[in-house]
Amino acid sequence: MEKAVLGFKFWVLRTVGVKPLILVFCEPIIGKECRVTKKHQDQRFDPSPTAIKEVGMKKTVSWSAGVDQLRQTLAGDGAFLVACDKNGRGNPMTIGWGEVGFIWGRPVFTVLVRRSRYTYGALLFADTFTVNIPTPGRLNKELLFCGTKSGRDLDKAASCGIALVEGKRVETPIIADCSLHYECRIILRKQLDGEDFSAPEILERYYADDDHHMLVIGEILASYADQ
Repeated sequence: MEKAVLGFKFWVLRTVGVKPLILVFCEPIIGKECRVTKKHQDQRFDPSPTAIKEVGMKKTVSWSAGVDQLRQTLAGDGAFLVACDKNGRGNPMTIGWGEVGFIWGRPVFTVLVRRSRYTYGALLFADTFTVNIPTPGRLNKELLFCGTKSGRDLDKAASCGIALVEGKRVETPIIADCSLHYECRIILRKQLDGEDFSAPEILERYYADDDHHMLVIGEILASYADQ
């Protein structure tokens, strides 16, 4: 669904009830832990020529071309947000809502992460992030794992066999097995608090514990998909 806002075109990708939103809220997905595979147990980035070749074979697409796939995926099991922590380790987090749009003369991807999340600290430190969209129906166990486990406790990518590989424009890695990718440079961070909201029902439903999101807007520097 498209929505015009102040002359710019935005895609509303997820709704709360019947009300459309144009922000991304990163929420955990509750589910069972995926199995740890021996192949990836001790590996952070997958250096295999096959994985690198697969990234090179992906085709560049317009930042708006993947909106339908993004909407479908977020309505299902979710997508992966990846940010590097202060040690340079790529940490994938499952997100269930997402938004892309055009502001300040550039395409952007907006994400929000709560203070309590390990990814919150990573996004304070990092200059970039990536959003990785799996083909619907794939990587379900990995999505569940990354939505229920914390990077404070373990290397999530290595623990559930996610292959992190170098992207095209930013230092943050992408997830090779996903079929659509957004590489983003952070251009704004804004911590939200209760006074920012004029809808009390949102505060009551999503912020009863005062664990507010930080708003992070990233300029989309590259978007590409499987051939």
